[in-house]
Amino acid sequence: MVVVFISSKPLAMPWVKEQADAVLVQWYAGEQQGNTLADILTGKVNPSGKLNVSFPRSTGNTPCFYNHFVTDREEPFDQPGTPDEPKGHYVFDTPEPLWNFGHGKSYTTFDYEGCVWSDSVLTAKDTLTVTVTVKNTGKYDGKEVVQLYVRDKVSSVATPVQQLKAFRKELLKRGEAKQIELVLPVSELALYNAKMEEVVEPGEFEIQIGAASDDIRMKRIILVK
Repeated sequence: MVVVFISSKPLAMPWVKEQADAVLVQWYAGEQQGNTLADILTGKVNPSGKLNVSFPRSTGNTPCFYNHFVTDREEPFDQPGTPDEPKGHYVFDTPEPLWNFGHGKSYTTFDYEGCVWSDSVLTAKDTLTVTVTVKNTGKYDGKEVVQLYVRDKVSSVATPVQQLKAFRKELLKRGEAKQIELVLPVSELALYNAKMEEVVEPGEFEIQIGAASDDIRMKRIILVK
């Protein structure tokens, strides 16, 4: 059973995720909506879209987004409560999304086989280049969106647990392996401190490479001096 979801916003659909074999999210696709739907369902087109929003488990779990602050999901709010022990909750469900930001399926599969980093110690004026080797291990040609996320390990003000900083979509033929380059200027790691000054603070940053915000395949710590 394939559920086709047509709407202008992400809705809470836990029953659909539990019961359906696949979900096709089409939003409002315009006059060619029927043709695009048929092309994907019949395999004429291999889907390669990735979610730019997260889907909540329930309306009580909103707002639902991947780049939340650490304090948004600390105890006791990182786990669902119960009627006997509510832990401050009024919705007894996990706060994690049904489908996360960056998520998206394909008719083929991709392996992340290796990663080369231009450097691990940089300054605010430098640029980090990450070269990721991705292989199409399925039976069909397809496009993969390689995503680079950053987490500031220690900062003077609160920062998100993840921030998408670079991505690239590449077509890979069946069985093909390709090196995909992602570029991150260190200046993109800037934040506004307590004095509302935009600065790149020195310290450790975790670089995450993956296929979605919750499907990270590789991690590495870089040091900004």
